[in-house]
Amino acid sequence: MKTDIKKLPQSKIKLTIELDKAEMVKYFDKAFEELAPMVKVKGFRPGKAPRNIIENQLGTGRIKAEAIDKAMTDSYVKGLKEYDMVSVAAPKISIKSDEDGLVYEAEVDVWPEATIGDYKKLKVAKPKEEAVKSEEIDQIFDYLKRQKAQMNDVERAAKMGDWVTIDFEGKVGGVIQENMISQSHPVILGSKTLIPGFEEEVVGMNKDEEKTFEIKFPKDYHEKTIAGKKAEFKVKVHLVKEVIAPEVDEKFAKEFGHDSVEALRQGIEDSLKGEKETKRHQDLENAVLDKLLTVVKTELPDSLVEQELDRIFHNMEHEAKNYGLTLDQYLLSMKKTAQELRVEWRGQAERNVKIGLALAEVAKKEEIDAKDEKVTQKVMEKLVEEMTA
Repeated sequence: MKTDIKKLPQSKIKLTIELDKAEMVKYFDKAFEELAPMVKVKGFRPGKAPRNIIENQLGTGRIKAEAIDKAMTDSYVKGLKEYDMVSVAAPKISIKSDEDGLVYEAEVDVWPEATIGDYKKLKVAKPKEEAVKSEEIDQIFDYLKRQKAQMNDVERAAKMGDWVTIDFEGKVGGVIQENMISQSHPVILGSKTLIPGFEEEVVGMNKDEEKTFEIKFPKDYHEKTIAGKKAEFKVKVHLVKEVIAPEVDEKFAKEFGHDSVEALRQGIEDSLKGEKETKRHQDLENAVLDKLLTVVKTELPDSLVEQELDRIFHNMEHEAKNYGLTLDQYLLSMKKTAQELRVEWRGQAERNVKIGLALAEVAKKEEIDAKDEKVTQKVMEKLVEEMTA
């Protein structure tokens, strides 16, 4: 077997493999041995009739196709091994000659090479520790109180603190916006879950009352197409309920697993501290990875990026199931198609792949066993130690 390799852009190679006539005879024999038992010849047990009779019934074309398939399967694997290459996708095969032997080309994406600069010279500032604010604890208390609150129907106009359900429909420039329509939408007035000024407009409305008003979206609104623009909303109130908050006492604290209000407050503070520390550590690791990627050079094959996108979509499908939704329903709620999201997330997928390659290279340099179950954790700990020292 003769082989030749040509490296192409984006971590792609072209393998040219040549098998001589003698090598192909062996594959023809193997093909015949496997196909012969399928032929039934009167007077002979399956596969035991004279070879020329079996070949006539099978047809030389079928035997040749099977032989070529076996030859390419074996030689392709041997060719990759010879050049120490690992494929990351199925090869694109092109047969150049199948007379007096076999010559074919296999173009395939292979595991990319990555070079990494002196990461030990890189430095990252540790994020500052963030103290828990008293108002943050109060917000959690308010949330817990709402969980245990009673709601009673009232025959009066809505006021701040009431729980209401509303229908609303929004227009920008006289055109109805799909993402500004909702039916039986629940909201506690004053919770600031809707755009600034909206909840204030509902105050004073009675059950079954309708109202139209204008409101301006903030300039820093997350959806840029309507940020800073005026919108006209048509609102109808369906229900108005008075929220009766529970007393914050020992009984209330025990419902959340604490013996006293002070203990509950301390528990909330400890939980918030843990969340902030987790986020601080995640921010530090992300900063370290961002800095590390500045000294990594590699060419990513499209197939590897597509595989990472598939993984991201698989995770999203799992997340959708947690909400009792199919992937299609989840996409509909996001008002996105799968293709649109693949385009949007491609940059993140490329970053994920680059990070994986970079961490693998660091593991080699730091002599951390790649088979270690905690290899990623150990590499990150080493990088954080090096870059924040």
